[in-house]
Amino acid sequence: MSNIQITISNIQENFDQQTITRGLTYYTDKKVLEVTIYNRAANTLFASEIIIFSRVRGSTIYEQKIVLPNGDGSEIEGECSCPVGYNCKHVAAVLFKVMKEQQSTPNVAREQKMLNREAQTWLNKFIETTKEANIHLKEEPQDEFLLYRLFEYRNYDNSDLEFYRAKRLKRGGISKGTLVSRENLFIDYEWRSYINDIDKKLLPSLLSLLNSRHRYSKSIVFAGEYGAMVLRRLLKTNRCYFQSNMEPLKYTPTPKVLTFSWQEGEEKSQLVSNLSDDEYLISATIPPLCIDTTKNLLYEVETPYAPETLELLSNAPELPNTSLPSVIQKVIQELPEVEFPLPSTFEIERVEATPKPHLHLYGRREENRTIHLMKLSFLYDSHRVAADTKGSVATTVEKEKTIQIIRDLAKEQEYQAVIEQAGFTFASQPDILAYWSLANPSMQAAIERWREFMEQQIPQLKAAGWQIEIADNFNYSFEYIETVMVESSKSEEINPWFELSFSVDIGGRTLSLLPIVSSLLQEFDSVEQLPEKLNLEFEEGKFLHIDSKDIAPILRTIFELFDKKEGDNLIINSFDAHLLEFDESSDIV
Repeated sequence: MSNIQITISNIQENFDQQTITRGLTYYTDKKVLEVTIYNRAANTLFASEIIIFSRVRGSTIYEQKIVLPNGDGSEIEGECSCPVGYNCKHVAAVLFKVMKEQQSTPNVAREQKMLNREAQTWLNKFIETTKEANIHLKEEPQDEFLLYRLFEYRNYDNSDLEFYRAKRLKRGGISKGTLVSRENLFIDYEWRSYINDIDKKLLPSLLSLLNSRHRYSKSIVFAGEYGAMVLRRLLKTNRCYFQSNMEPLKYTPTPKVLTFSWQEGEEKSQLVSNLSDDEYLISATIPPLCIDTTKNLLYEVETPYAPETLELLSNAPELPNTSLPSVIQKVIQELPEVEFPLPSTFEIERVEATPKPHLHLYGRREENRTIHLMKLSFLYDSHRVAADTKGSVATTVEKEKTIQIIRDLAKEQEYQAVIEQAGFTFASQPDILAYWSLANPSMQAAIERWREFMEQQIPQLKAAGWQIEIADNFNYSFEYIETVMVESSKSEEINPWFELSFSVDIGGRTLSLLPIVSSLLQEFDSVEQLPEKLNLEFEEGKFLHIDSKDIAPILRTIFELFDKKEGDNLIINSFDAHLLEFDESSDIV
């Protein structure tokens, strides 16, 4: 890489502070993917000009062309393919990388190809850990140094961490220190005299914890697993303090089990933890951490709650005792699997039993049609749990009594499999939440699925102990016929034609078959596409069940000549009469 003299002052003179901060974040997050430097010294017209070509990952990968007309950082002309286009955060990130690499060029080539992945991973970790430990061992006392103070919340942006420039006092101890701007420190910390090697390794980690809550300030928030890790690393500096305390924090590996209980008064009650007033909870990290502010100790907290839940529990308001039962019931009902503390006066009944399946078939009216549905639930003793209920524990309130039902999920899934293997699909729409029969691959298949379930499976399920309830508005029923009648007449006019009508006899009623089978034309293009069993609707919810083969000749004629129908009859020209090839041995007469 060419020797380029770029300083932090050069960057500050060519970019605004917000761009510098964002550029530094991109650099420390290793988003600069590629840098190529081209020195045009060979060209006499551009004797000192240097061009940098680079690629930086943002929302996509952007390309940069950075021109240094004077061969240094005094003048920077950076073009980028991002929407900003000129001297943007991507350009700044590249310059930080160039500046950093000019400071330390490796002297020894590493033959990493000789190591396998496992060996290389171990070696890298060993070198990194040993270097960090040696830095702490070799740390020499400085007249001035950086202090880290936690949770002062002195500014409007509520940063978890503030920096101070402090010095050692002649009489012993350290000074209170002078507050250091976070924004400025992150930009030029590598060039400040009171920043040592330990700080230089820590500050990029802190940079990743910046939370842009305000336009002109960047607050640091310790959150998640990464926040907990960085916080523990801060303590290793022996220069990390809680607020204004003068003794640095120490880490102890002994965790504390965090519990909550109700502090019950005569009129009001409040949820409180087992932490003392001297213990400061850091709820946003994973795991949560706690500071003993008198002993200046940091330790982990064991709790089943997520950070957001823990924060709410720790700041629960006082509640009137009159409303406490309804609050507890609501929490238990909505969050049955959460370990929520109960007041001493609150009773709860636990039910553990073998579930029995209950099936409710019903119709739901929508516009001009009825949708047929099936709701599955499970009976635990006398308590019903819907199949779509989430969690391993179901909670219900009956007559102001809270009941927790311990579910047998494996058994419930066996019952659900019976319905699903029959071809029914669960409709997860909020206003339905029941099983229905989809028109897959056709509406005929959906209707046949219902017929087989009602006539074949329901009797078997009842015999197996299922409770089956069929509502009055579930109006599916199926009729069976043995005879299809065909009547025809021939025209005596000059242009001869046949007039045919098809009808069936159901319970003494004669029904025209033509308008019934006409619905098949909406789904199928030929007789060959029809399923073996047909269910033809002659009234809403009432179907004529028949084998396709029994009326195949009629259906073939209808498919080919349907556009010639008149009312309930077909008008057939004499030259089309050969299409009427009926089998005299069949049930069609």
